[in-house]
Amino acid sequence: MPSCPSPAHFSSPVRSVSLLAPEHWQVFLAAWRDGVQIWSDDGRLLYANPAIYRLFGLPENAPIHGCADLLSCCVDTDGNPLVRGKFAICMLAEMSVADKETLLRVRNATGNDRWLRIQAYRQGEGGAGGENGYIISTNIDVTHFVEQERVLQLQAHYDALTHLPNRVLLADRLRLALSTALRRGELLAVCMMDLEGFKPINDT
Repeated sequence: MPSCPSPAHFSSPVRSVSLLAPEHWQVFLAAWRDGVQIWSDDGRLLYANPAIYRLFGLPENAPIHGCADLLSCCVDTDGNPLVRGKFAICMLAEMSVADKETLLRVRNATGNDRWLRIQAYRQGEGGAGGENGYIISTNIDVTHFVEQERVLQLQAHYDALTHLPNRVLLADRLRLALSTALRRGELLAVCMMDLEGFKPINDT
């Protein structure tokens, strides 16, 4: 499962909005490249800056009433449809937690999926379904970092010429298979094949 960095600068611009005059904060957020939303404590959308449409691949000005409206275009890190229980915003609206983070993938018709880091935290008093607080969520595009990590994983576990699994990956899979066999009381068989004449091909 891919991971993603947590840039320190990510939340500071959003938190600094409270220092702005009311007539200025929406102008500030409208120009911000990352997505910023304000939700009621029960998950109804109160405000979203324009970046939400680009990040989630939605038509401009598409109606977004609640966090569930964003789920249809998202999948989890394993490629499965995203459910409410794994979406940070929905989790805060339905459970008594202070903050939550989700890494998800936004499906694109062109095949160029986008990876988003969703961070949500509760402001004010109140809990799930309450009326005295609200939820702030931020979305940042981390596609570059996830793809970079995938390249590093491929380089570490696959042969650069043949793209076949290397010894490092073999050792890792053998450890997993051995632990599974021991836990279940099963036998494990390993078959090794020798390809004659492959070394000259591999050396060219």
